[in-house]
Amino acid sequence: AQESKLLNESTESCRDLHTHLKTRMTEHKCQLADSLATTDLWQHMSCVQSDFTSDFESAAELFIKCNASTISYEAVVHACKERQSTHEELYCDMRKDSMFVCSTYDSCHDRETTRYGEFKEKVQEAELARKSQAVAVDKIQCFVQTVLQASDSDLAQEGEGMARLATCDAQFSKAVQGK
Repeated sequence: AQESKLLNESTESCRDLHTHLKTRMTEHKCQLADSLATTDLWQHMSCVQSDFTSDFESAAELFIKCNASTISYEAVVHACKERQSTHEELYCDMRKDSMFVCSTYDSCHDRETTRYGEFKEKVQEAELARKSQAVAVDKIQCFVQTVLQASDSDLAQEGEGMARLATCDAQFSKAVQGK
């Protein structure tokens, strides 16, 4: 908004000077171009200075306003461009940093997800092996109690050999299926 206001002031001041030079200083050998550039206006004023000293002073005052407002406008434009450049640089750096952080996070997440899956698989394998070991130990204990430590009276009542082994097998088949 400030930039626009200064541009309008600069254009208006330079247009006032141009109009003044065109209407009041017409009877001389110098040609006034249609340009509103401060250098062109100053050259024209210098050309007519010797012929129109009194009009030159009022033209010089208008030129000072034109030049000052143009300089103010150009300073604001320059400051805005510097701020814009700084902003763009900071934004690009932030974007680059955030993209790096995000890609690092993504690769870390992918790596650790894979490691977790592999670890979980190993734990499940070990768990299955331990379950099998526990079943084997329990089966051995059953065989020891049922077959080896059985008394003659137990053998007479519950049977011998394969029948006793079948009792242990049946007991563990139910336990494994139930788990």
